Amino acid sequence: MRRERRRLPDPIVGLITIGVIVVAVYAIFVGLPFGGGFEVKAVLQNAPQIQPGSKVRIAGVNVGKVTGTEPGKGTTAVIKMELDDSALPLHKDATLKIRPRTFLEGGMFVDLHPGTPGSPTMGDGYTIPVSATATPVLLGHATADLRSATRDNLRYLFHAARQAVEGDAPQALHDAQKHIAPAFLGIAQVAEASQGEKHGDLTGAVRSTGQTMTALASRDEQLATLLTGLNRTARALGNRRAEVGRSLEELDPLLAEVRPAETEANDLFPSVRSFAAEIRPGIRRAPATLHLALPFLDQAEGILQPRELPALISQADPAIRSLARQEPSLTEVLRLVTPVMDCLHHSAYPTLTAKIQDPPLTTGDPVYRELLHALPGDGSVAQNFDGNGPQVRYHAGFGDRTVSVAVPGLGSPVVGLTSQPLLGSRPRFTDHVPPFEPRSTCATQQAPNLQADTGPAEPSAAADKPALLRGLRDLAKRLERRKRR
Repeated sequence: MRRERRRLPDPIVGLITIGVIVVAVYAIFVGLPFGGGFEVKAVLQNAPQIQPGSKVRIAGVNVGKVTGTEPGKGTTAVIKMELDDSALPLHKDATLKIRPRTFLEGGMFVDLHPGTPGSPTMGDGYTIPVSATATPVLLGHATADLRSATRDNLRYLFHAARQAVEGDAPQALHDAQKHIAPAFLGIAQVAEASQGEKHGDLTGAVRSTGQTMTALASRDEQLATLLTGLNRTARALGNRRAEVGRSLEELDPLLAEVRPAETEANDLFPSVRSFAAEIRPGIRRAPATLHLALPFLDQAEGILQPRELPALISQADPAIRSLARQEPSLTEVLRLVTPVMDCLHHSAYPTLTAKIQDPPLTTGDPVYRELLHALPGDGSVAQNFDGNGPQVRYHAGFGDRTVSVAVPGLGSPVVGLTSQPLLGSRPRFTDHVPPFEPRSTCATQQAPNLQADTGPAEPSAAADKPALLRGLRDLAKRLERRKRR
């Protein structure tokens, strides 16, 4: 005989079916209580309607749930999330946003973006900063800031907008086109200039902006404090609308004054660019110059020490007091010395440093060196062959032409011989005497002209040798008699 199977009672089968349905519904809407175990935290500016058990989704797929919320620093909130293994890996540039669920689901869910594969992977317990999270703006939050003054401002804005599109507004807009066109031209120029002067400038600007934004994101607490301060400033300005309105009325005359200044500044830019190009080498050499000045600064620092400076002042005080008593005398001395220094600066120094052009005898040395060169010759004229006697030496020349030079005090000219005719004499002799003005100061006198012309040579003739010999004997006798006296 075949044993007959026992069939479960219908009530038990119904209970089992109901239990399976409940588990399936719970798994779909809440999630199973096992699995996962990877915890992530996130800092939010606020956590609207996020309760423990809220879904965490990646690309619309449930990957975890919110396990709790707690207050953070300042006005922030921190939510804790438990994620399944299917949510991994998560990267440190992951972003998170609170989004509303469907009408049937109700509440909010966490929309999580896992980040880019090139970014480092986050570990268990990692906290997503507030700069990478966002929350929706609810209607209650928007209307909370609509205070009485804000509502009045909105009403005034809408009223002004309605007046702008009514009446003669189309004709006014048409008339304003000729004024708007230059503004569009300026915008186009700004847009073109924003691309940079060479390839890669815009890319570098975007890269630098990204670095700036990353630095701001790393200082979320300071940024939150800054935004709070800006909010307070905006509210303070709103409470003083009348004062702000009067300031805006004065802005138009200010702009009228600023436009010419902007034009002048625009004309100045080429000079500024040239100046910047010229000063750039000096700026590059400035560190080396400053390095050389460090020893001086060290010495100055030592002098300015609290103990050194009072001692220096105490030692210099008697000399300073004596100098103060000598002030009237110094004033008189400076009054007398000033004309002399002016004469040296304006007259003597330019003359002594000038160069005499006397070809072919030009040395190229200034006048003061020419005077120094003449001193050894003048000293050697009065010396004999051993340098100890006052004898005068004469050089006898030979040739077929006679040259006569009038020597004051001798009564007759000195006659000599030369083999070459005379070319001329420099400087040319003139009978003109410079004016003598004793009442004029030295600094106002005209500087002397050191460039002299060549005068004509005296006529020369063939030498008469007997007469020449007689003249030489007479000259020797006169010199001998003068020596005996």
